[in-house]
Amino acid sequence: MHHLAFHSFKSESHKVSSFIRNRLAHTTLGQASMEGLEQENQVLREEVATMQAKINEMAAVQTQVDELTELVQTLIAAQYQPPPPSPPVNTHVTPRLPK
Repeated sequence: MHHLAFHSFKSESHKVSSFIRNRLAHTTLGQASMEGLEQENQVLREEVATMQAKINEMAAVQTQVDELTELVQTLIAAQYQPPPPSPPVNTHVTPRLPK
């Protein structure tokens, strides 16, 4: 009977050891997984910041393009503006009175 109790204890001890090893492995994997996610999150945050900066640059360039487009349209309108009408020419000759 003593042998059976020892075997039972050994079996339970092995189960506890296995459980602890398993939990440690999962915890380690969990930590590694979490660290990996945190690292990936940081990389994604940096990419988002870079893209936001590029978007801001592009918005500034678009503003400049819009201003230049408006200027060109103004210049084209001024270039093709018809000349003002000439003053009427007086074709009526007033006779001079003799002195």
